[in-house]
Formats: sequence, structure tokens, C-alpha cells
Amino acid sequence: MKKAAPGNASLQNESDWRVGFNNFNVDYRDLRTILAKPQFLDRVVTAIGKGEWDDFRWDAGGAAEKRSIINEADIVFLSSATPVHYDSAKAKLKRDQVNHTLLDCSDAHYYSGSSEKDRIGNCNTWLKIEPSFNGLKQILFEPEDRICVSEVHPDQKAPYQTIADVRFVNGGCYFTNEPIELSSGLNAVIGGKSTGKSLLAGLIVKSSDLCEYEKRKGKTRRHELDWIEEKQAGVDFRVRWKDGSETSLRANSQHESRKITYFPQHYLNAQINDKGAGNKELNKIIRDILSQTQIYRDAFLSYERARQSIDQEIAADSTYFETKLRDLSGMKKLQQEKGKSADIKKNIDRLNQELSELKSQYDLSQEEIEKHQNISSFIKNMEEEKRIINENISILADASREEITQSLRLSMLLGSRYENLSDSVKTEMEAQLEQLIPEYVDNVYAIVARTFKLSEIEFFSIEVELKRKKQSMRQFF
Repeated sequence: MKKAAPGNASLQNESDWRVGFNNFNVDYRDLRTILAKPQFLDRVVTAIGKGEWDDFRWDAGGAAEKRSIINEADIVFLSSATPVHYDSAKAKLKRDQVNHTLLDCSDAHYYSGSSEKDRIGNCNTWLKIEPSFNGLKQILFEPEDRICVSEVHPDQKAPYQTIADVRFVNGGCYFTNEPIELSSGLNAVIGGKSTGKSLLAGLIVKSSDLCEYEKRKGKTRRHELDWIEEKQAGVDFRVRWKDGSETSLRANSQHESRKITYFPQHYLNAQINDKGAGNKELNKIIRDILSQTQIYRDAFLSYERARQSIDQEIAADSTYFETKLRDLSGMKKLQQEKGKSADIKKNIDRLNQELSELKSQYDLSQEEIEKHQNISSFIKNMEEEKRIINENISILADASREEITQSLRLSMLLGSRYENLSDSVKTEMEAQLEQLIPEYVDNVYAIVARTFKLSEIEFFSIEVELKRKKQSMRQFF
């Protein structure tokens, strides 16, 4: 490469190794032909760097090659400064509608102690896989569920809620004493029928959460300890948690319990068959499990807020409807009292006809008619005042000194509380009242007499005014 380049080219100052490395190229078509051979089938994961891919051009005839080369790769990788930069790069790939299975990888341009972005170990990618080549291939099928770019662990579980391993103790020749390690994520127990899958799950639950096991196992389910005792006397089963504590099948108690949600084999089917799909308990269990994931928890909270809002709207609409219904009922009742509109109109026409006849008969002007109406209204009001005053006069006339005195007795003043007083208190209070009542009654009676006299005078004045008004009405007829 150096010999073929001009003498003043910058590569003349670089080492042969660097020049050779920078100019090493493999024809992409030849590479695809090689990888298609049976020897490489399912044994290769291909990737392209996003930075290198960005150097391809969209214009002229490069657009097709640019799109094909990234879509034919399994993975796209880049070295981003922060997760925010990663998200921006992935969003751009999506907008370009190309492969966006993107991994953040460290670029080994600098040592790990450097502050440069492209340093060894500067990687924020977390993969939910088994650390093997086959595990790596799983991200090709479920990239959104298995790839997370974050500065902190995206799914860090509390140690006291995470099982480290399970094992038999004194298992003899039937049960291994070697610990069975469990993942903090999903674990699958694979085996044929009656090979102990349900037994293992039941042992884990019974050793950790006795209440949950007893609640779910069913009435006819055989006790796991009884069965394994037949095979190996003295055998125990222990669950070790990530915080270092253990729960045991034989030593299980409420104090040692760790919360587990347990679904025995066929439990869901049995619940639906027995109680129907509307089983509230089953729905709550499923919802609680789904709520352990943030996206479902947020969805449930959003649903609950929307449901409460709808309930409030329904309640408000119901109240409004009931109010309108009562108003309608009142209007119908009023209509029945007043009559139909046609009948009311007919009555108005009749009254207008009578008024016209009276005006014609007595030759009354509109001013005289209005004056007559005002006097009639005044007489009606005065008659009502006269009735009220007459009732007051009757009440005052009937108020005797003895009645007033009796209303001031201690038993009348205190009512039911009078019986709660002791005899000595009753005697003392009644003695004090006896001294006060005579003077009080005299004052009340004087007020009654004066009020009685004033009412008589007011009654007489109204009588005189009524006679005067009635006389003035005779001039119209």
C-alpha cells in the first residue's frame, strides 16, 4: 500500500501494521457466500457498526446498498456516551425504517481508566440471556424484551424476594443433594409426564409459604412430604434466598415464611370451571402478578382513574336525571291541578267575555277597572290581617294566670332531665322558683293585658278601614 501511494501521502509516516489493518477489506458478496455454507449455519451472528453504516450515502445509487447491508445484519452496535445518546440513535434508525436491534458496546480506543467515551468497559447494555452463544441469539427474536440500555441494573430484585437455589437434604439415592441453582428471572422445569415437575414446585412453595400452599393445593392433593418419606426417610427440602437465609420443608413456620404466589397444575382451569371467568379472587391474583411489571401497573392505575371518573359522571348524570324526573312529576301534578292548556285558555276567554260584558253594562273605563282591582286586593289583605289578629286576641283572652304559672314549674322547664335530678336538688331549685314566679307572672300578665288592648285597637281600626273601602267600591255598580 505504501509503495503504491505517492511519497508525500500521510500513510508513509504510519507503521506497516496500521496501514495494513486500515486497508484490509473483504468483499461483502464473498462474505455472504461463505456464511451461507452449512458449516456456518446457526453458528454466526453478524453485526455492523452504526458509525460505519452512517458513512454510506443515501444519494445516487448508494441508498439500496445502505439499506440492504444494515437489514441483512443481525445486530447494529455503537459506542454511546450515555443512554440518552443511545435512545437518540435508536430512534433515528426507526425513523429510517431499518434494522434497529441496537447494542451499546465499549470501543477499545482507550484504556478503562480514561475519561474518553471510547474506552474499554464503557458499556451500558444489559441482556436478559444465558451467558452463552445460544443465549446471545435469543436477543434476535425478542430484542425489546431482552435488551436494555441503562446506567443501573434494569431489573434488580430485592435479595429477600429472590431464590438463589434449592436442594434436598439427606436425599439418599433417590434425591440429589446438589443445589439446583435458579435464575432471578424466568426458570423453566422441563420433563415428561410424572417426572416430578409439579412435585418440585410444590416443595418450593411449601418450604417457603405454608399458607399459600395450603390455600392452593386442594383437598385431594397428596402431601409432598408423605410421598418423599416413603422413598427416603428423614429427607428434607430447603430453599436458599439471595439474602443468605433459608426456609425448610420440615422447619417451616409463619416466622420463616416468604411470600410466593402459587398456581398448582390445572388450578386456573379448575377455578374457571367451578366459578366462571368472573371469579373475583382469580382476577385479583392475575392482576397482582401483571402489576409486578411497570407497564401493566401503569395501565391498571390509568384504568382505575378512568373508571372512577366514569363512575362520578354516572353518579352525577343519575342525580341530574332523578332531579329532572321529580321536576317532570311536579309539572304533571301541577298540570292536573291547573287543567289542560285548552281548558285554561277556554276559561280565560270566558273571563274576558264576562269582563267585556261588565264593562259594557256599567260603562267602566280601564282606569276605573284597575282602581277596583286594587281596592279588592287591599280588602283581601285586610281580611287576612283581621283573621290573624282575631286569633291572637282569642289566645290572649284564654291565657289565665294559673296557666302561665304552671308553664314555669321546674318539671315543665326541664322535661325528661327533671327525673335525673336528686330530691335535694329538686327541692332547692323549686324553692327558688317559688320566689321568682309570682313577680314574673305579674309582669307577663301585664304584657298580655297590654298586648290584648293593642290588638283590640288594631282590630277596630281594620274594621273601620274595611267599611270605608267597601263603601268606595259601591260607586262602581
